[in-house]
Order: sequence, then structure tokens, then C-alpha cells
Amino acid sequence: MESAPDNRQQESSVPPRRDHRPPQYLAQYDVTLLPSQQPLAQASSPLVGQPGQAQLTRGKSLTSYPASARQSSRSSYGLNLFKSTSDIQTAALEEQIKVLELSDLQQEIEEERKADLEAAALDAQAREGQRLQEEAHLAKERMAREMGWQSPT
Repeated sequence: MESAPDNRQQESSVPPRRDHRPPQYLAQYDVTLLPSQQPLAQASSPLVGQPGQAQLTRGKSLTSYPASARQSSRSSYGLNLFKSTSDIQTAALEEQIKVLELSDLQQEIEEERKADLEAAALDAQAREGQRLQEEAHLAKERMAREMGWQSPT
């Protein structure tokens, strides 16, 4: 009969499991398991697990926010966000965040490069149009002079 009270004492000494949710400003990220990893059976948070099992994916591009918002969100990616993770997991998640930011910057550079190429093509097209318009105007003046010289006779 003594074993029953011991079980109750052990059960009461274990704190109740809390529901861990990431802060609202992290809602743009989804943490998923890598395909090669087994899912955790009773993980209450996507950030809890073994090192290397979490993969961070972007839900919304950081470049879609103003620069001031991006800077403030970058400075908030400190260790305090990942209290339930190990140092290795934290480093891996921070590295993935930096990879996502780099990807955003590379995409932005590529979009700007394409826009520059398109602008250069439009400039060339406009210059060609201007040249043709000037040629047409000169041809019109030449024809008017020729007609004017021939009409008095």
C-alpha cells in the first residue's frame, strides 16, 4: 500500500506539460522535420527535439517588409527566442535564418538586375524610336523642299 502514495507523490512532483508556442512575430516561419528524420512522438513544440531535426522555412519574405522592420526583426533573433533548444539547435536555426536572409538579398539583387536590363532595353528602344522619328522628319522636310522647288516651274 505504500507504493500507491509514492506514485502519487512522483506524479505531483512532475510539473504539468506546458504548451510552447513561438512569438507572433515568428509566425512567418514554419519549423518542420527533415524528411530523413523520424518525427518526435510527443513533442509539444516544433522547436523541441534533437539537434539537426528542425528545418526552418520562410513563409513570407523578409524583403516584403520595410528595412526598419527587417532590421528590428533581425536584432530580435537572439538566443532568448530559442529557450527550449540546445546551443547546437539555436546555432542551426540562426544559420538557417541567415541563409534565408541571404536568399532574400540574392533574389532582390537578381530582380534589380532584371529590372536594370529591362530599363536598358527600353532606353535603347526609345533612342531607336527617336532616331527613326528624326529621320522621318528630315525626309518630310526634304520632300517639302523638293516639292517647293518643283512647284514654281
